[in-house]
Amino acid sequence: MDIYAGLLRNKIEDSLLSCFPISHGLLGERRWENLVEDFIARHRCLSPFYRQIPDEFINFLQHERSDPSDPPFLNELAHFEWMELVLAIAQAEEKPMENNGDLLKNRIIFMPVRTLLRYAYPVHRIGPEQHDWQKWQPWRQESFQERMQEETYVFGFRDRDDQAQFLEINAPRLHV
Repeated sequence: MDIYAGLLRNKIEDSLLSCFPISHGLLGERRWENLVEDFIARHRCLSPFYRQIPDEFINFLQHERSDPSDPPFLNELAHFEWMELVLAIAQAEEKPMENNGDLLKNRIIFMPVRTLLRYAYPVHRIGPEQHDWQKWQPWRQESFQERMQEETYVFGFRDRDDQAQFLEINAPRLHV
């Protein structure tokens, strides 16, 4: 039974690592393992499908996890990472674009797979490849939330090459 439990845990963690590499890197190995163990122990998955483990993990973070030692932006960072998977696998009808050789005479057609995201933290700028990666690692310091909190809007879409892309945009203004 221990062998089966270990295999199951490894499969779940592999799925989570592939979807949440930045969260894993930020938390470090020990904190990440504790988070995965907590997910396995406390969350009752509603789907039997392996592909939906990241979906279940997001549900767990948003509705069941309440560890004050977690970074204040962990839910949003994980959600942002998860959105890359959501955009990559979303079904969409292809809409042909008539250009007749002159793109300026045609109306703009948005990509069929798109979403507008709003976060309290600039989660799209958190990652080891970013020049300010180090500032996100001391998230336990006092006044972190005030220093790093910055309402951010991100437009996510799947491009013509079926790759998920994200653009930071200004706060949308709705006129009625």
